Formats: sequence, C-alpha cells, structure tokens
Amino acid sequence: MNKPNPIEIETRVKVIKLETLDQIVTAQGRKCVDGGTATVNGKSTRIYAGLDNNPERAAKVAAWVAEWEIYNAWQASNVPGLAELRKAQDAAYNEDYRYYQQFEKMMEDEQNDGVNPPAAYNKQQTASVLAAQFPRAAVYLKAEGYLQASNDKKYSAGKKAMEIIATGGTIEEAEVTLKNWTTIWD
Repeated sequence: MNKPNPIEIETRVKVIKLETLDQIVTAQGRKCVDGGTATVNGKSTRIYAGLDNNPERAAKVAAWVAEWEIYNAWQASNVPGLAELRKAQDAAYNEDYRYYQQFEKMMEDEQNDGVNPPAAYNKQQTASVLAAQFPRAAVYLKAEGYLQASNDKKYSAGKKAMEIIATGGTIEEAEVTLKNWTTIWD
C-alpha cells in the first residue's frame, strides 16, 4: 500500500499542495491547511486555507485524512513498533535541539560560561533502544530516509526496501537492498 497522493487546495493567492498531515493546523481558532508563504502586495505572507467556511474543501481534506488513517493503520499492522520508534526519534531530536539551544544560551551568558550547563537527558530512553527492540521498524525508517535522496537510484532502493518490509519480507533482504543502492536499476 502506498502513501496517499498529495492533494491540491486552491486559494485566491496560490495552490497549496497538501502532502502531510502536519499541514493541517489550527490558526486563530479555525481549522486550516498551512500553505507556507507567498508574496502578496510585495510582502511575504503566511497562507492558510480555511476549512470551516468551505464545505467542499473540508470534505476533500476529510477524505484525504481518512486515506492517511487507513495507511497509518496498515503500516502499524505490517511494521510493528513503527509509531513508537517514530515518536522516540522525534523526542530524541527535540531533546537534542533543546540541549543545544540551552547550551548556546549558557555560553552567551557572561555570568554562566559553563558553570551551570543544561541538564543532559537520559540516553537510555533514546530511539536506539527501541530500534533494537523493533528492528523491522528501524530498517523501514532507514529506508524511508532514502526517499529524501536526490539520487534516483538511492530513492528507488529506499522505496523497494520499504516495500520488502511492509509486505513481510526479511530484514536482511531489505538491508541488502539499501546497502547496494548503487547497483539498483528501475
């Protein structure tokens, strides 16, 4: 099963390409689609497409969200631990970001040049612990990362490895596909 295809939402200013669920936000108390920025009257402006006042748009987005929910449920059933590992990776990333921000703030403070460093986090609860517990999910996420590659062979290897894991193939087969991405041709 593939991810749901992106949908396009038309606004007066631009066409918004809705690709991830993260783009559905609440702005000023209204449910909207975040369209990024656009130049309006010479100024860079954040664009939102409201859903509350446009029933057609809301229905289109609701159908797309339902497709994503089906896809996420399918993923969770075929790749155990995927949601937990994603959440742990996000938490680890956020914790690293917090630590570096606080460290930078500490170093800028003349009264606290390393005297009171920011609190370190417990590395035992990081994503690597869950990756060892859920190796299929770890390989799946690694393959998903290959989809960000600009090299089409690497992208193809990631897509193929994701398919191998999601359809019940072995971890070793998926890892070999990822390792040998330079020899894959589509």
